[in-house]
Amino acid sequence: MLTKQTFKAIAEIIKEARSEQLYRENNNIPSDLIVNYIANDLADFFAKENPQFDRDKFIAACGIA
Repeated sequence: MLTKQTFKAIAEIIKEARSEQLYRENNNIPSDLIVNYIANDLADFFAKENPQFDRDKFIAACGIA
């Protein structure tokens, strides 16, 4: 079950990605890197929360293989 703390952590990851997106847009860096940023940060968080989490499978499911 996802907890309030989990939702807050996910929201923080997305918020940080938004800041990263603004930086990248201002510096002409491709926006598809934002998807990689979010997916990798979420994967890091999920792996900390669940030792059985399959990071590679998650990244592949996000289409970032």
